[in-house]
Amino acid sequence: MPGKPDLRLFTPISLLLTLLSATSLPGQIVLQMEKYGSPKTTKFEVGDELTYRLYDDKLWYDAEIYNLRADEQIVVFDNRYVRIGQVRALRSYAPQRWSKPLGRNLYLFGAAWTVYSLGAAAFDDSDPFTWGDVAVTGTAAATGFLIQQLFKHRTYRMGKKRRLRVLDLNVK
Repeated sequence: MPGKPDLRLFTPISLLLTLLSATSLPGQIVLQMEKYGSPKTTKFEVGDELTYRLYDDKLWYDAEIYNLRADEQIVVFDNRYVRIGQVRALRSYAPQRWSKPLGRNLYLFGAAWTVYSLGAAAFDDSDPFTWGDVAVTGTAAATGFLIQQLFKHRTYRMGKKRRLRVLDLNVK
């Protein structure tokens, strides 16, 4: 048939391409943060941004991981290298799971309080909109904002509960 392609060569060629691409895949070396007694880990790869603090320093450093050396347990950044035993703490700028929804719910509570207070004041003369209603709304909004700002990052301290390891996951 003139309009139909010949599929006899498609299967061997696609199988060959799949095998060639699978053998050329590189392995993976990761920096892994572990919590003792927990199977959950956090993995950092080459190219990830890392905020860290060293034992002999009070400054926080923010750098991109350039390379990982599993044999020597070293993290290489663009301007320095650090042995993972020197890392005192890591900082994550992902907000806490509960802080963002709680802050949003406090904003919604303040807005709902204002809407219901204005509605009650419009239809009932004995319940006017007062400074107390403004205070409830303002307090809820300020508390929601503060919770989101205070818990927008988390610091992981290395030592008794957590440790860092450089793992070489290459298939040999």
